[in-house]
Amino acid sequence: RIVAFAAGSIEFGYRMQFDAYVNLAVLPEWSGRGVGRALHERVEAWARGHGVRRLTASIQAPNQTGREFAAALGYDPEVTMRRYALIGGRMVDRLRVGKLFAE
Repeated sequence: RIVAFAAGSIEFGYRMQFDAYVNLAVLPEWSGRGVGRALHERVEAWARGHGVRRLTASIQAPNQTGREFAAALGYDPEVTMRRYALIGGRMVDRLRVGKLFAE
């Protein structure tokens, strides 16, 4: 059974080659066990090894646990995309967060 997933991707090209998009998901019953943090550390190490200067990610606004996790990892809110998705019969916002690496 897969309990967590992490991926990082770089869009090579003008202006985006130093920015990596991070996708991380952990099943709720595995939350708080360090699985997400360990996976994020691996993605961050991969990104640094590829010369990335900035990480970005997206979180559905109702996901308070995800928002707190991102903040604990050093991500800051950047953009709110209003009424981005229909979930459970209601429109929800999507948050874009970013993390700059110190030079």
